Amino acid sequence: MSHREVVWVKAPCSDCTLLSFLFHGRFVHSILSSYLEAYNIIRTASGTGEGKGPYVSIHDGFFSRDDWVGVFPNADRIALDTHPYLCFGSQSDNPVSSYTNTPCTAWASGVNASMGAFGLTTAGEFSNAVTDCGLFLNGVNLGTRYEGTYTLERTTRIGSCTPWTDWQNYDAATKQALKSLALASMDALQVCLVCYPVALHVVSDQIGVGFLLLELEDWQL
Repeated sequence: MSHREVVWVKAPCSDCTLLSFLFHGRFVHSILSSYLEAYNIIRTASGTGEGKGPYVSIHDGFFSRDDWVGVFPNADRIALDTHPYLCFGSQSDNPVSSYTNTPCTAWASGVNASMGAFGLTTAGEFSNAVTDCGLFLNGVNLGTRYEGTYTLERTTRIGSCTPWTDWQNYDAATKQALKSLALASMDALQVCLVCYPVALHVVSDQIGVGFLLLELEDWQL
């Protein structure tokens, strides 16, 4: 089958309710059509087969990885890009050290399954943030879940964001915990800095320090 015959055969929303289907239907059709057009342009220029052009990476659109299996059958070297986060879920005042294993329990099995069922699955970005305290993380002047001020949903205040955003005064234990969290995230997401030294801008919105800085300068802030 040539690359011109690759088509999308199903929308990545297999369990949509009627409401979500009506909301997402046009978006899903548009984004899949755009992905396919981009794929065909790249493969027309590069040809197909090993060594002919780059992988074509598509974003998951924040649908489940499972929903993308079989969407582009017979595509040549196509990758799925995901952007997993911890900070937008339930909030907690637990220390960063308590999250060291969370990436492995929350993400690893899903990535492994997608590697087998879809193919190459990457994490275009992820974060050390475990709360939504980062400045304007939820949008300008929309507040935070952590402080109970988020304007788009009802939330319960956990505490003050000040200790989380005061990164200049993080102690050695906190820096080490953040480094361990970042390394666990890389393990769970199978990230390779040697392969992607520039594209992986793994920046914590709590400390404003890129992961490359973390690795190369060993947290000498």
